[in-house]
Amino acid sequence: MKKIITSFIFITFLSVFSVSFAVESNKLTNPLKVESVQGVIYLAVDIAMYIGVAFSILALIYVGFQFVMAQGNTDKLKEAKMWLLYIIVGLAILISARVIVEILKNTLSSAGVVDSSVFNRN
Repeated sequence: MKKIITSFIFITFLSVFSVSFAVESNKLTNPLKVESVQGVIYLAVDIAMYIGVAFSILALIYVGFQFVMAQGNTDKLKEAKMWLLYIIVGLAILISARVIVEILKNTLSSAGVVDSSVFNRN
C-alpha cells in the first residue's frame, strides 16, 4: 500500500511539473499533426485500417495453415472455414468504416451543411 501511495504522489508531481513546464514555455505542440476533429477521425480510421489489414493478413496465413493441417478432417475443415468467414466479415466491416466516413464527408459537403474546407487532412 505504501508503494502505491508513493507511486501516486510521484506521478502526480511529475504531471504537475510537466504541465507547468509546458505552460511556461508557451509551446504546446500537437503530436497528431491534425488541425480539426475531422482530421482526428480520419487519422483513427487510417490507423484502424493499417492495423486491421495487417492482422487480417496474419489471420489469413494462420487459416491457410489450418486448412493444410486439417488433412481432410471434416471438423477441422469446418472450423477453418468458419474462421475464414469471420476474417472476411471483419475485413468487410473495416472497409465499410472507411466508406461510411467518405460518404458522410461527401454528403455533408454537397448538402452545404459543412464547408468542404473543414475536411482538410492537415
